[in-house]
Amino acid sequence: MNHAITVFRQGTIVHEERVVVDFPSVMDDDEIESRILRSDFEGWIAEELEQMASCVDGLLRETHTRCEEIEHVFLTGGSAFVPAVRKLFEDRFGPNRLEGGDELVSVARGLALRAQSLAAERES
Repeated sequence: MNHAITVFRQGTIVHEERVVVDFPSVMDDDEIESRILRSDFEGWIAEELEQMASCVDGLLRETHTRCEEIEHVFLTGGSAFVPAVRKLFEDRFGPNRLEGGDELVSVARGLALRAQSLAAERES
């Protein structure tokens, strides 16, 4: 899976309709190579995309917030490199409001900051 993330990170899946992904074996020296069509991948994650869309739309509805009121959307994590995920947010907020950076590090950094905060609360 880490190799697949590397493919996303390098932008291959973002710009190509077909990508070859090598999955290194953890058991021996053999590798598995698979050709994946973006349309197939998007079909595999269709349910998760719908859940994400429902979550975003529900949050906007519950907070009485219009998409036009959102100035910036920061996409983070490996899914930020998935074109279908980006499209979900572009369709709602427009491409100019999407931002990213350190996509594969920012989640870990946020968790570390939260852990630090919880540890400080316990000590006080």
